[in-house]
Amino acid sequence: MRDLPEKTIHIGLVPDFVMDATEKSGIDFYSAALIRALSQTDRSRKFTLFLTRERWKEFPDLGPHFHRVPIPRIFASGLLNIFWYLFILPIHAYWHRVDLLHLFAGNRRMTWFPRGKMLVTVHDVFHFEHQEIYSFPRFLFFRTIIAPLLRRQRHLVADSHATKHDIERLLGVPGKAIEVIHLGFDAPRLMASTTENLEEPVRRKYHLTRPYILYVSALDHPRKNHLTLLDAYELLLKSRPDAPDLVFVGPDFFHAETIHRAIQRPSLGGRVHALGYVPDQWLPILYREATLFVHPSPLEGFGYPLVEAMAFGLPVACADTEIFREIGGAAPVFFDPKQPKDIAAKIAMLLADPALQEERSRKGLEQAKCYQSDRGIRELLRLYDTLMQRPLMPRDDGQATNADSCSHPSLERIEQSSSQV
Repeated sequence: MRDLPEKTIHIGLVPDFVMDATEKSGIDFYSAALIRALSQTDRSRKFTLFLTRERWKEFPDLGPHFHRVPIPRIFASGLLNIFWYLFILPIHAYWHRVDLLHLFAGNRRMTWFPRGKMLVTVHDVFHFEHQEIYSFPRFLFFRTIIAPLLRRQRHLVADSHATKHDIERLLGVPGKAIEVIHLGFDAPRLMASTTENLEEPVRRKYHLTRPYILYVSALDHPRKNHLTLLDAYELLLKSRPDAPDLVFVGPDFFHAETIHRAIQRPSLGGRVHALGYVPDQWLPILYREATLFVHPSPLEGFGYPLVEAMAFGLPVACADTEIFREIGGAAPVFFDPKQPKDIAAKIAMLLADPALQEERSRKGLEQAKCYQSDRGIRELLRLYDTLMQRPLMPRDDGQATNADSCSHPSLERIEQSSSQV
């Protein structure tokens, strides 16, 4: 008897594209990198991608195994976006006969899908306990709608072990339901060399005439800790007037006006530059031209800019947190994110010691190799197949550069739980 062909599983992908293209967040970059990586996989899986038509141009050729469902722009933000996730998305998924629905940012938006299985990526859960991060209505929405829906899920993906621990602690989700997959960043796209010499034009456009320290993050107060960094930079200028300038790259977000006002303090002497949103093709230039990278945020679920900075060989000074210890390994110089004096001291230490810069740069380059997209995409594909009870693809047994940061947890727990679904 002839073997029957293996059923092609149909996976619905729901990226977090609720913002305008010029307001990209870390989760937005995660979504784009994941879509591009999945488009390069074999054709044994069918994908349906739900996103606004305005974002289609970012993915011109995804291949015949990808089908796009256009979402009207009216549902891209606000209360209508929440309504679309909760009530319209399940209908779409049912209508298109999706077997497995993967939400890329369950910490922001959730849904229910009684017809098939769901997999939900959670990047961080800080807004479930830190009311000061966003407005009270948003905090209430997260606590009363998102959190209960997450607690009901049987299969979650976390970007890091630190985030997994937070999910267990704050939401009470059992650890056996959470898989840690360091998906990583889109290295080929980010590291691609430009076709023309744009370094000098970019410097002129943004008036960067001096060496600079770089911080890539949305201007989000107080979560991203810009004000403490500005206090630290003021102290740095007092001890080292010749210190590099400080450059912020990222769009305005929550209470950005507070950060802009602080930048204008006379004591900073016009040495701080907020560039706003920077086009994708220019961001690598700003990384390459920086003297060092600083990341003071104490509340992160992964930290893509940290990985990107290490990939460009920048020495890094960052907050001493569980997540940055996990992702950065031995590469960064760590500081207390609540203490401007400590931040200033650690930055000054790096600036004063070229040998230390070279050492941390070398370690960062090695550490960044752990987080290229192809490492995590294989684990994600295996997880798809496990949840759909297909034969597993071979494991990627390549030698990790850093065992603590690069090793991925076993799928055995989810393999066992999926057999009971």
